[in-house]
Amino acid sequence: MTNELTLTGRNRLILALRAQGHSLSQLAERFDLSKSRISQIVNSEHDNERR
Repeated sequence: MTNELTLTGRNRLILALRAQGHSLSQLAERFDLSKSRISQIVNSEHDNERR
């Protein structure tokens, strides 16, 4: 079994941490992604919730 998160699992974790108040910079550093990519993940998940 691997320690890597699935993309969906990673995105859910990003959303949960963002909801707890973590900044885009903190999340980008933690997940080795750009701030713009973190923002895309957060925004796309919020768009999906509105549908």
